[in-house]
Amino acid sequence: MKKVVFAVIVAVLSLSMMVSAFAAEALKVEVKDGNVVITVDPAGTEQGSFDANDWIGIYPADKEGYNDSSLWWYLPDEAATWTLPADKAVSDRIADLIDENDQLIPGSYKAILLDNDSYDPIDGMEPVYFEVTEPAQPVTAETTDVPDDPAPGTVDIPQTGDFAVSLFAVTAVLAMGALVVFAKKRSF
Repeated sequence: MKKVVFAVIVAVLSLSMMVSAFAAEALKVEVKDGNVVITVDPAGTEQGSFDANDWIGIYPADKEGYNDSSLWWYLPDEAATWTLPADKAVSDRIADLIDENDQLIPGSYKAILLDNDSYDPIDGMEPVYFEVTEPAQPVTAETTDVPDDPAPGTVDIPQTGDFAVSLFAVTAVLAMGALVVFAKKRSF
């Protein structure tokens, strides 16, 4: 009986990690030279698309819940990337997050994808926390272009989604192994 309970727990954990892997791919936030680069991809969600009234909210990191966002805008149908404050036209509420010089105010923030004009996260979505520690630098081709081949001696660091998928795969293999052991013991 204990083995059955263990197998069920492993299966549930595997499914929850798969949901986390989807969510990690749906929203990415990177802070570079004081600029916040936000990328969304509907293929990373459980349903594989955004609804017409799905939206992104940006909040102070310590704010509870998702009412009264500092900044928000509706999501497009396809993958998209915005760089703040350069893309400040995305929302007229950005004034809450920028200073008199149009620079993002340093601080801790969280971003979340919210479902259909509600304050509920899209299924499987967790907030992505980020820190702005310096004023934004102008975005130029030198700071945004990424070479196809990394320089010799550099390490390609896996993204969060890569880790989640790897963790899911390892857990799935362990769960299958546990089920095989359980099945063999039950057949004798």
